Amino acid sequence: MNNPAEPMLADPLTTPLEDLDVSDPKRFEHDCWQPLFKRLREESPVHFQAESPAGPFWSITRFDDIVEVEKNTEIFSSWNARNTAAVSKRGNSTIVPCVRKVESVTLIPNE
Repeated sequence: MNNPAEPMLADPLTTPLEDLDVSDPKRFEHDCWQPLFKRLREESPVHFQAESPAGPFWSITRFDDIVEVEKNTEIFSSWNARNTAAVSKRGNSTIVPCVRKVESVTLIPNE
């Protein structure tokens, strides 16, 4: 998983979520993103990434929540502070830049 010549990736199971960069491309390059996203689905299914190279964003990791976000474009927006739309899909998740249309959002998962 980790090449000694590259920086080590933080352990997705023990590192506090706020210290992990959900968008780190190394997790996808090395195909080791699954444990992090499993943990996000369990602990923080609507996760705010405050800092990343691309700026802050929300990561929605449960299927039903993704569907709800995708079909409610009047409530959820991918329009970020620089006025550019930027939504990316990684694995089973949709990464959405900061929601600007509403001040707070609560998604209640179907369990």
